[in-house]
Amino acid sequence: MKGALNRLKKRQVTKSYFDSMSLYQATLGKLVENAGDGNSYRQSDEQLNFRVREGEVVAIRCIDNDFYYVTAYFRRNQLTANLEKFISNPVMGTTPDGLREIPAEIFLKQFREMNNGNFRAFPFAQGEPMP
Repeated sequence: MKGALNRLKKRQVTKSYFDSMSLYQATLGKLVENAGDGNSYRQSDEQLNFRVREGEVVAIRCIDNDFYYVTAYFRRNQLTANLEKFISNPVMGTTPDGLREIPAEIFLKQFREMNNGNFRAFPFAQGEPMP
């Protein structure tokens, strides 16, 4: 055990911030060298992050049948300040012009994220104005 401890102490003495930084820079340089020229090679200009605003109506393709879509939107409940989602019945056909089509997973994920902000036991304390 004494030999292993001595080797560990020797490594810690020789290791410094400068050596770590130079090692990091060398690794980063090799990564950039092998990753290409730094240009983006995306196939389309479609937006990757879909953010739905309150009251914005969006179209969602049905998962079980691509010929159908539903319309959905978020609305804030005045009493609880939480968001509520409203989803229409399935409609057969193509989505109308001006209606943005997003995946169902993105819509539901955003709904969960936006509703996680209100953790108060008594949201409307006496003397506080309602939002």
